[in-house]
Amino acid sequence: MSQLYPGAVVAVTFLWGKHWAIAAVRNGQWTLISNRGMKSGVTEEAFKDVVGGANWQIVDVASALDPWAVVARARSRIGTRYDFWKWNCEDFVSWALGYEPRSLQRESFVALAGILIVSAIALRAFGQKA
Repeated sequence: MSQLYPGAVVAVTFLWGKHWAIAAVRNGQWTLISNRGMKSGVTEEAFKDVVGGANWQIVDVASALDPWAVVARARSRIGTRYDFWKWNCEDFVSWALGYEPRSLQRESFVALAGILIVSAIALRAFGQKA
């Protein structure tokens, strides 16, 4: 596993997917700054309080920003409210890295929902013709 460093993107694996966060240090202790629905928004928490016993990894994501600038940007959003559709953990991390907010998890969810809706319509139409 890669060495943890301030400004690193950390992905924590849970049953429902991955939770994305920015690594930081406060008072000599590792923290994670993240946008968690369970906390209703962006918080900075002890690393162990977010990760618990879950698997985690550093995600190699390029950013033109200095790692300390990433941490400063992340901290500047502490207190903003979580919103799965507009401001979730991936949106937050993408923004902290200097990019437009973007969530591949949300995009995947929307694509899957679209496929299920189209499939249901097609099955219904096919069933009526039989």
